[in-house]
Amino acid sequence: MPISIFDLTINVVEAVIFVLFLTRYFQMKKSFTMTYFILWVIFGAVGVTIMNIYLGYEKYFTFLISLGLYFPWLLVFAKGSVLEKGYISLFMIQLNATIITTNLILGSFIVYHGIEMAKILSEHYEVM
Repeated sequence: MPISIFDLTINVVEAVIFVLFLTRYFQMKKSFTMTYFILWVIFGAVGVTIMNIYLGYEKYFTFLISLGLYFPWLLVFAKGSVLEKGYISLFMIQLNATIITTNLILGSFIVYHGIEMAKILSEHYEVM
């Protein structure tokens, strides 16, 4: 189903609002940069992805692992009101889920491409 102009507009507006929030948040927090935030999220997402490979893709377990990785961040680094901490933490979890989904899509593509390549090679060598 193609995306509508309305959905696209909503996504763009949400992205702009969120970028403005992040810019203001990290301007107020001099000891915690946006780069550190992004690196922490990537570290958590890769950790959750690796744990999922070994433990299976149980969505509740993934959520618990994500909370375990990001709860210390919330306690140590996040400053400000409870609403601000909650918002930035929920965004971390959503960004984490996006990275995990991207990892799964890329991983599936690589595995599928490898299987297709193996089929092509096996057919080629059978002909010879």
